[in-house]
Amino acid sequence: MILALEGVNQYFLSVAALFLILLLGGWFLLHLHAFYLRHPLKTFSALPFETGAGEMWRSLGGAVGVGNIFGVAAALSLGGAGALFWMWAGAFFSMGIKYAEITLGMLPHRGGWSGAVGYIRDAFGKGMAVAFAALLVLESLLMGGMLQSRAIAQTAALALKTPPSVCGLVLCALLGLALWKAGSGKGLSGILVPLACGGYLLLCLCVIFRHAERLPHVFAQIFCDAFTPRAPLGILGTPAMRQGIAKGIFSSEAGCGTAPTAHQSAKGTTPAAQGLFGVFEVFVDTLLLCTATGLSILLTNGGRLSAYRNAEARLCVDTFADLLPRAAAAVVFVFVFLFAFETLLAFFAYSRQVLTAFALPRPLRAAAIFLFFCAVAFGAGAGGHALWTLSDFFLLCMLLCSTGALFCGRYRVTDAFERQIGKDF
Repeated sequence: MILALEGVNQYFLSVAALFLILLLGGWFLLHLHAFYLRHPLKTFSALPFETGAGEMWRSLGGAVGVGNIFGVAAALSLGGAGALFWMWAGAFFSMGIKYAEITLGMLPHRGGWSGAVGYIRDAFGKGMAVAFAALLVLESLLMGGMLQSRAIAQTAALALKTPPSVCGLVLCALLGLALWKAGSGKGLSGILVPLACGGYLLLCLCVIFRHAERLPHVFAQIFCDAFTPRAPLGILGTPAMRQGIAKGIFSSEAGCGTAPTAHQSAKGTTPAAQGLFGVFEVFVDTLLLCTATGLSILLTNGGRLSAYRNAEARLCVDTFADLLPRAAAAVVFVFVFLFAFETLLAFFAYSRQVLTAFALPRPLRAAAIFLFFCAVAFGAGAGGHALWTLSDFFLLCMLLCSTGALFCGRYRVTDAFERQIGKDF
């Protein structure tokens, strides 16, 4: 089954996702007049930090999980240096898509629904909205729970020699304590996310500057590998394209419907203004953090990536061991824990919001919460290949569903932009 899903991911879903991102992202790039590329400083100054920052930190926290570290490491070890190029290509078009989905998610919808399920119901009916909600809950268990727990357990084993079972139980206890003390965890996101992003970016910059003389060679390797066909489908069949697109979507989550779920509760701002955070999130997640990770790996271990297949934790530790020989495992563990724990909080909130929106009985909601904690506990010792394959499959299905509905509501997005903030650009 896993092999079959991997084939579907590689030769259908990732190719379909590429064309959807290019076509839909290109449409929004054109009809929004590329305002975020033409006026980046004005876009940043227009971000509604005073009213919508809490939702933004949660959404960014859900995006900047271990995908920025282990996801990039997996993409490079499986797809080669060219995977980084396809992450950049996806981000260039994903900015408009993430802006659009946040804006559309905050606009009014039939039946009083909101977020991604709201505009999916408007486009395709209640059945598709329910199916998307189920996919989001499943992805919360896999990507939001098991993969984050596995990443923490891997680095804890390297740094602290902690068994995965113990790590999973401790992580469940910490998650329960955080949710009990911080409620939805939105306030905690505003502390953890800037701390993790700033500290990790500084660490990567130290590695990059240490090997700055090799940067021209690394960039040449990236662009060469990105356009080197190694399969019957040509460039579209290369591991670089498949891994770069899939892991780029895994990291930024643009078009997947998670960002509208986080931003739908924002108050005191307009949908078009709140949507600007979507551009900011893709920039921070992919163009800053994923690029910093990718360049650090390629500068230090670019010549032996194939030796680290399905060993993302070891690749990351060896990358930073070049700078911190004795403390690399501990430092990677700290950042993986910060990123992954915030993602746990974010996806727990996503699944709870969706279950609450459908007014499910309290026992069913309690069972879903119990399953999430089980995913965290058992994910610590789970196999990585199967988890990545299943997570990619569900995430790409969510993307197909959400972007299809987004295309149907595209004129509502451009109309909101022109009415609410277009005159400022």
